[in-house]
Amino acid sequence: GQNHFSLFLANTDKLATSDIFSFRLTDSASLSLSYQGHNFMPQGQWPESSGLVSVAQSGQILAFSNSADKEFLIASDLPQRVANFILTTDSEMVDVNKVDINLIGPDVDGAKFALIADKKLLGEAKSQDGLLSFNLTKPIALSIKNKANIELHAFGLPQGDYEFNLDKVSGLGYASGVEVDLSQSIKLSQAKSQGFFPELTVGKLNTKLSDGWNELYDIQVRSRGRDELKIYKLSWLLDAQNVKLGKAEIKIDDETYIADINILDNKIIVKANWAKPIIVKNTGTDIKLFLTATDIQAGASLKTYLLSDELELADQAQANILWAAEEKLYNGYKLPFLPLVPNILSN
Repeated sequence: GQNHFSLFLANTDKLATSDIFSFRLTDSASLSLSYQGHNFMPQGQWPESSGLVSVAQSGQILAFSNSADKEFLIASDLPQRVANFILTTDSEMVDVNKVDINLIGPDVDGAKFALIADKKLLGEAKSQDGLLSFNLTKPIALSIKNKANIELHAFGLPQGDYEFNLDKVSGLGYASGVEVDLSQSIKLSQAKSQGFFPELTVGKLNTKLSDGWNELYDIQVRSRGRDELKIYKLSWLLDAQNVKLGKAEIKIDDETYIADINILDNKIIVKANWAKPIIVKNTGTDIKLFLTATDIQAGASLKTYLLSDELELADQAQANILWAAEEKLYNGYKLPFLPLVPNILSN
């Protein structure tokens, strides 16, 4: 087995910040182990040296962003996450009591924000001149082994693009007894507040290819910012190998939906009934795509991938995704949470 040894410095009175230490075992005689009267000599490449150890007045607080590439939220009074970050320390334990975050974006003076960790409120702040200054209700204890995963939540941000930067973090060092600060400020996140959009996520995917009907894809869609939205068109890229394709259909909340479905040019294009579009509710709507398969050969597979749009809507016929809110049409350009993962069925 392995044996772990720790070397402690008993007294730091004579240390200076310019001191640098290195420790080494010069040869095999530097370390010996005995067990039941038998001595064991270690093997190794001698000398065995440690890394350099420098002396500092105090530790430092380290921060790492854990946010998505871009956070999306709805302009509402409900609290919504706009950033997620991790705090830790490089050496001594620190009790963090203050966090400052810089906000770049529309003027939102007076907007309310909250810091949350482990579903508990750490502190609240209101934006003033682009600064969120949090005095924590209870200090966060940091150490090398004890990290803090913290979320920044916003209340009622108007529509617009925002950037959040962690500017300052400070607290009392346990060993040094002095104030310890953040080593350097970091960018936490970019966030976009929108009035409404359909939120698309992947449901439970089937991966077994069989003769007859196959469930190719499952999308969970939820209306954000409106009681309901409408979907008029969805498009999937289809890559079929060693299998004969049949007809396709979709089901809405497990009920067959009559739609104009075409399979052409490696695409499955689903056009909803214009007079009776797919209704997306704020509680969620399930959309499943099915396809029949026959003549399945060895190594057969079906790969499906939901297509989005690279440019704003100009031509409905060219849109891969077509949806509407209050009779105004939109395509899939810059829809949050896209692209979705592809699904592969194989035998």
